Amino acid sequence: MTQDYRRNVESRIAAEQDRSMILNSINEGILLIDKDYIIRDVNPAATRIYGLSEEELLGKQCHEILAQSPVPCLNCRTKSFLEGAEGLYRERVIPGGKSYYER
Repeated sequence: MTQDYRRNVESRIAAEQDRSMILNSINEGILLIDKDYIIRDVNPAATRIYGLSEEELLGKQCHEILAQSPVPCLNCRTKSFLEGAEGLYRERVIPGGKSYYER
């Protein structure tokens, strides 16, 4: 293994550890959602808000969890964000009556 390769790997590991530490320390629920609406990562606050475990959230499409729908939400915030929209906030009420603001 070359020195450059080793440094690159170590740098990526450190960056992932930093990202994980930041994500896990935030008190607001965060779902990291990709362009296919798949939930790729969550923080502990999100699991508390939704009342679901990390395993129950990861790999699912966000609309399955947030809207209990097999298709993307009407006026989807993820789609709007991916298309370059900014400053879009709205209140969402989830099963059980809890509400939160999403961007």
